[in-house]
Amino acid sequence: MQALYKTIENLKMITRYFSSRKSLFAYLKKFEFENSTILVKGSRGMKMEDFVNALKERIG
Repeated sequence: MQALYKTIENLKMITRYFSSRKSLFAYLKKFEFENSTILVKGSRGMKMEDFVNALKERIG
């Protein structure tokens, strides 16, 4: 995902790459996601479902 991020970061869209779970959770609490497309990629060991659930709670 970091390589993809580096490829698309210059496009006219907001892109973010997080190297820690803590920084991603902090971002999820603040960012407005209206009219957004969100891609979530990670291994099962990263427990990405935690982030998906946090997003679902925020956006209803």
